[in-house]
Amino acid sequence: MKIELLYQLMEAIIGKNGRIIADIFVNKKNINEFKIAEKMGMSINQARNLLYKLHEYSLVSFIRKKDKKKGWYIYYWTLEMPKVFLKLVKLKRKELEELKKQLKSRREKTFYVCPNSCVEVSEESALSLNFMCPECGELLNQLETSSEEKQTKIKIGKIQKELEEIEEELEKAKEIKKKKMVRAGKFKKFEKKKKKTKKKYKKIKKKTKKKIKKIKKKTLKGKSKKLLRKKPKKKKKVVKRKKKPTKRKKPVKKNFSKKKVFKKKKTFKIKKRKPKKIKKKSKKEKKEKKSKRKFIKRKSQKKLSKKKTVKKKTKKKKR
Repeated sequence: MKIELLYQLMEAIIGKNGRIIADIFVNKKNINEFKIAEKMGMSINQARNLLYKLHEYSLVSFIRKKDKKKGWYIYYWTLEMPKVFLKLVKLKRKELEELKKQLKSRREKTFYVCPNSCVEVSEESALSLNFMCPECGELLNQLETSSEEKQTKIKIGKIQKELEEIEEELEKAKEIKKKKMVRAGKFKKFEKKKKKTKKKYKKIKKKTKKKIKKIKKKTLKGKSKKLLRKKPKKKKKVVKRKKKPTKRKKPVKKNFSKKKVFKKKKTFKIKKRKPKKIKKKSKKEKKEKKSKRKFIKRKSQKKLSKKKTVKKKTKKKKR
């Protein structure tokens, strides 16, 4: 495999440090994480963060071992080549789809470009800008798509060749992995696990399909009942019955001589009570009341004076 493809993948996932990690992992296994940090010129925590990102995409696997002297665990990392090839295949297929869409748009639509190569715009956006560049203000020129179509076709051809090479190497990596597993006696167990997982997925699919069918039936039943209710009822046929012949009553003669007199109903009126008149007291009565009040006050004062004198005498005796 070309190393450039590996560089592209690592840079897409990690960034600038992708090339350095790719050089460290090429044709090597079980690399100590402290050595990786030294070669990259980073702290261990920073290096671990990058390795965990690769582990999320299952491009890297690790083994954990305990240090006898210090007592903490050390991680040894290896690059999983078959997973790397699968990831590369996905990326290249995406690029192919994008380039094919671009080629279609170039053939169907017309594009306009600034002479100073500031902006490239479609015909609709050029109309909205009045065929003037929004940055420099010059007139936009129509783009010749023939040259760009050739470039895109060349890129598509390159990517297709790269895909074929990657798929061949992927098959080789799978064969190598099979041989190693056969030697270790793990290949049979691996196949059994695959079969079990496939059976589980099939059972789950069947259960989900049954549930979906039940839900659909319930919904259809509910709808059908509503439709039945809404159907117009059949009109009953009305049978006209023959009318029986009725006997005519003899007219009654009215006596207009006596006039009826209607008595008026009695109405009861509620009488309002008059307020009682307050009698005015005479002068004699007022004088008698005042004299009584004065007499009661004198009595109360005499009692209080007696109590005070008794208290003074008791205090003197105690002394």
